Order: sequence, then C-alpha cells, then structure tokens
Amino acid sequence: MRCVKIIIETENDAFQPEPNDELSRILRDLAKNIATKRTLAEPITIRDINGNKVGRLRIMACKHEKW
Repeated sequence: MRCVKIIIETENDAFQPEPNDELSRILRDLAKNIATKRTLAEPITIRDINGNKVGRLRIMACKHEKW
C-alpha cells in the first residue's frame, strides 16, 4: 500500500499571524502541481509565498494499518 505524506512547517513569517491563508495557497498550488505531473516518483518541494522551502510531498510505503 502506498501513501501520500505532506509535511509543511508553519513557523516562518509567511504563516503569521494565522497560517490559514498561506496554508490554503500552498495546498491549491500542490493540487495544480499534482494534476500536471505524469508521476510522483520524485518528492515535491513545498515553498512559501516568499520562496522559502517549508516542506515536501512524497509518495511512500504506508507504515500503518489499512483504514
């Protein structure tokens, strides 16, 4: 079984004072990025509005039981 793992660090200025706007922008961009890729074999680097690396998305083997 394969899973999608998304890690986003929300401690920098782009997420202040509330992370909602920047987080929703990042998730919309990720959705567009995924829709245009043929494969997700390579991790996707996640950047904030200022261009700073804040996380990554990757496909990996699941390490938990099935839902």
